Amino acid sequence: MKWAFIYVLSSFLIDVTSHVLNRVFLLQNLLTINSWPVIKIFTVTAFYYSLSNKKWKTPSLTFASIVLIIIILEGFTTKHSFYGNMLGTIVGIGLGLHYFYNLYKNETEIFIEDSVTFWIACAFFFNNTGSFFSYLLSQQILIDGATFEGWVVFVTINIATNFIIAFALWKAPKTITK
Repeated sequence: MKWAFIYVLSSFLIDVTSHVLNRVFLLQNLLTINSWPVIKIFTVTAFYYSLSNKKWKTPSLTFASIVLIIIILEGFTTKHSFYGNMLGTIVGIGLGLHYFYNLYKNETEIFIEDSVTFWIACAFFFNNTGSFFSYLLSQQILIDGATFEGWVVFVTINIATNFIIAFALWKAPKTITK
């Protein structure tokens, strides 16, 4: 659950920082926007690897470093990173499919109404697939005249992801402290 919390908190901080830089200081906010895929792939990888009780530090740092290198090569502060975002979403989709395949292969009994990790995995998978298609179609939906409508799709995906994570955390078992 900590990775879902870190994911949502990071998303919130990136959005607020981006808004403040853009609206208050009238600066281009590509630095914060392009740092989100690095943070996102790190937290998603750490989440999926910690579910399978594997060491998460090396794969998370490796995937995040590869995405960061691609974003830097594309121009970290000069343009929105298409290839870095695509690679991050493809890795996230692959990790999600691997998780769901292992559930199916192991015939794990899941009571989805009580399974926090299942819903968080669904949220990350939903976000990565939705982001993948919005990045894939970005040449069509993010042109000058339709930029606002294109970002509405992306923001709606993020809001839905946060609602699914909130639902998962709401279903989390309550711990009683004495």
